[in-house]
Amino acid sequence: MKREYPLEGIELGEEPDGQWASPEDYAALYAGVTHHLSALSPSLKLGGPSLQNFEDQLLTWPDASGNRSWMNRFLNYIHRAGSRFDFFSFEFYPFDDVCSAAVPKLLQTPKRLGAVIASIRADGVPAAIPWLMTEYGYSVFAGRHEVDLPGALFNADTVGTFLTLGGRKAYQYGYEPNYLADELKCSWGNLMILQLEQNSERLNRLAGYYGAQLVTKEWMQSTNGLHEIFPATVKQQNFASPPFLYVYPMHRPDKQWALLAINKHARRTARLNVQFNLSRAERPVTFAGQVELIQFSPQQYAWHDAGPNGHPIRSLPPRHFSREASQFYDLPPYSLTVLRGKLPN
Repeated sequence: MKREYPLEGIELGEEPDGQWASPEDYAALYAGVTHHLSALSPSLKLGGPSLQNFEDQLLTWPDASGNRSWMNRFLNYIHRAGSRFDFFSFEFYPFDDVCSAAVPKLLQTPKRLGAVIASIRADGVPAAIPWLMTEYGYSVFAGRHEVDLPGALFNADTVGTFLTLGGRKAYQYGYEPNYLADELKCSWGNLMILQLEQNSERLNRLAGYYGAQLVTKEWMQSTNGLHEIFPATVKQQNFASPPFLYVYPMHRPDKQWALLAINKHARRTARLNVQFNLSRAERPVTFAGQVELIQFSPQQYAWHDAGPNGHPIRSLPPRHFSREASQFYDLPPYSLTVLRGKLPN
């Protein structure tokens, strides 16, 4: 504050649940810090606690009443203390096993994130305050999937799911350039979007780099204007197979509709039939006029697995093209696609 840096808010905490801190002890520390910071800057947003990823409900040892909910006991304490709690934050790293196939895990991502959010709501975190995912990534461990296309698909799917479920902001982990690592002795990778090569000044743009660009610059607008996200229903012809296609519709400040479509099948092209069910329309409508398509798939990116010397052998930005609106749009295997256009007046 002395240097007059513009601060919107301060996140207080770093995985206190994972450090085995009791909720009351951490809440006492949180209350003292928020009291001091509020006196320095009443307008500063204060929140936390940056919960680490968990399954089902976040439990701890029971208190005198038998309550084992870590977050509920933390909230009870700061409420009694009269402390501010302007936003809630948590982390999402769902897959400890980076050695096995990626597709089954990619299919689990929306459900697992939804279960985490439902559990937190059940613990009493207010829905009226902003929810922030202040770290997210495929795994806390390094592995190949993070530097290949599955990592890019996971990141986009996580953002789409989180915003659809009411989340306010999501912060991807791993912006800084880094080296490959093999933590679990099964594959080389890392949570990064830019790769440094050993004994070289070369900087490689990884799949996550282009995936982040597609989400933030093509699906969304680079502006502070209001973006509205809507739920989507994907109906597939083959009901015997799991759903590999996920779609996240966005209404942008420029009045365009943008669909973020993720095909998680590693070998099969998906054909998407787009229909909008608007409350003001008598029947479903489709895109009208020109539709912009931005696609990122194996045609743009391929990883060469060579242990510590692994690197992309193809690293191209997403493909941009436009076409007349039609009934169907083809989505390549293992791909991210943004379809962007306007609806009939």
